[in-house]
Amino acid sequence: MQFWLLGLDAAQGHLRQRGFVRTPSRHGSSVHTLDRLALHSRGLWLHLPDCTVHYLRPRQAFYRLPAGTRPDEARQPSDPRRTRHLTRADGLHLLQPYLLEHECWIATHAGEGHRAQQLRQPLPPPVRRLIPAWTAWTADRHADTWQPGQPHDRTRTPPTFRLVTSPPA
Repeated sequence: MQFWLLGLDAAQGHLRQRGFVRTPSRHGSSVHTLDRLALHSRGLWLHLPDCTVHYLRPRQAFYRLPAGTRPDEARQPSDPRRTRHLTRADGLHLLQPYLLEHECWIATHAGEGHRAQQLRQPLPPPVRRLIPAWTAWTADRHADTWQPGQPHDRTRTPPTFRLVTSPPA
């Protein structure tokens, strides 16, 4: 769901307006980068001080890579000595503050009802089925300490990384 919306944001110029820098990729579509976050049609990378979190969209899997791994170096994480699988919950937990911050930017700059309007349009069935889960996920904004328009609290302790012995099904 989030990738569908990010694709719409790219097509409508919202990523550029927000400050994402678009650079050509050797592997298909361009990479859009803003600070620690890099987006590509095949996945995303979040550069943290101690690691790079990679979401590989075709596999719907999260990986923990060495810090500083660039998107063009991580097309297919495969070296088990350098790559660790993350559980879906841990991967989403690490990405959530950055994606919630983006959703708040969209609400501020495109209007509070912009996403709702997009979700009322005809959507592919797999995307439409994800609306309830996406709505719940984006509603988790720690309302007691965080208000839209303010950066999400990135000081929360990240989860302990649990190794998964095989890729998620």
